[in-house]
Amino acid sequence: MPFRTCLEVGEVEQETAFTTDDINAAVRKHLSPQKPVKVGGLDGHHAVMCGLRGEGRVTVSGRAGDLLAAFLDGPQVTLVGSAGDYAGSTMVSGTLLVEGAVGRGLCCHMVGGRARLKGRCGDGAGAMMSGGLLVLDGPVGSGPGEGMTGGTLVLVQPAKPTSRPPAGGRLLVPRGAAAAAPGASAVELAHEEVAGLQGQLEQLGVPEASRLAGDLVRLVPQAGDRPSTPAAPAGAPKGVAVGPEAGDGRPEPPGPGRDGRTAAERFESFAREMKGG
Repeated sequence: MPFRTCLEVGEVEQETAFTTDDINAAVRKHLSPQKPVKVGGLDGHHAVMCGLRGEGRVTVSGRAGDLLAAFLDGPQVTLVGSAGDYAGSTMVSGTLLVEGAVGRGLCCHMVGGRARLKGRCGDGAGAMMSGGLLVLDGPVGSGPGEGMTGGTLVLVQPAKPTSRPPAGGRLLVPRGAAAAAPGASAVELAHEEVAGLQGQLEQLGVPEASRLAGDLVRLVPQAGDRPSTPAAPAGAPKGVAVGPEAGDGRPEPPGPGRDGRTAAERFESFAREMKGG
């Protein structure tokens, strides 16, 4: 028998669901600004909250699979637990909060909205971002922010950088960590930027948001340097393109705006591909 999850609306209505489709359908049915929705008992379900649109708050607990809240457009989704790869990929708007750890490609191709991860994350977080805000509290894998063209990526506890900063967007690190970044220069934020960033961090529940915002600097490539190109992950199949743009041999959400389609249209096309239709 498939693993059963429990969905709770407010503190009264309850439903049970077995598959990702069941879970997502139940959440869409009950999502509203008036009543929070809770989903418990996840056990590796892929694509939970994928393509969720509207207004409301959803709290999910357990172990989520890949593509948690990909293509999110409007709601606030909180995960109390861990998730697999590509969580928050191609977010359009809304808020994603993750209490635990996630895999690769967190919020890659992010268009808008805001996200915060409290735990550890894998490689390629924030890759190919064109908008939005991503805050990473814990240790990060390699290549955060590679290929960014817009948006803001905040690394609260950056490891020693192994790649040059992106030419676009804002990659922000604590002032003391900037000197270790290869091929990078640190640029102080304007007073207005600090004030705006503090407000965003406070809305995401980041502790000591005022102190952190005042300590962040923007990393930019040094004059004459080019941003680095993503390296192939270990074990990638021969002949398969790799990197945040090309993927690593597994299906990956398409980047925003490449063909003029809306986020909803891109999601529907991607969902059909995932199902083999």
